[in-house]
Amino acid sequence: MLRFEGIELRYGNALVLDGVSVSFETGQIHALVGENGAGKSSLMKAAAGLVPISTGQITLGRETRAHWSVSASLRAGLRMVFQHSALVPTMTAVENVLLSRAEWGSLNIAQNRAKVEQKCAEFGLAVP
Repeated sequence: MLRFEGIELRYGNALVLDGVSVSFETGQIHALVGENGAGKSSLMKAAAGLVPISTGQITLGRETRAHWSVSASLRAGLRMVFQHSALVPTMTAVENVLLSRAEWGSLNIAQNRAKVEQKCAEFGLAVP
């Protein structure tokens, strides 16, 4: 379960989220819809630990916190698929993938290339 209670989020003086409360139950498909700039991505980034909330609390699984770190949200099972990927253009596809795979232990390209290629094959992705 993912629950937001009384979430307020600011970017500087700009109030982005004002008292947002919503729950997403495990095992169900949910849609968070709204116009551009409505705060959908900001809400999800708060759950993923990418931006801190000003007030409120977020429950992920059985744990409730005022701020989730990226590593804590990953350990709790939260994964985000961003609308626009954030790639480092000077890096290869393998190097970009390895940036998000801390549990693999290192950015050693030679050591982890086979893991990336295996995952690509598993999902039917042709990544040069």
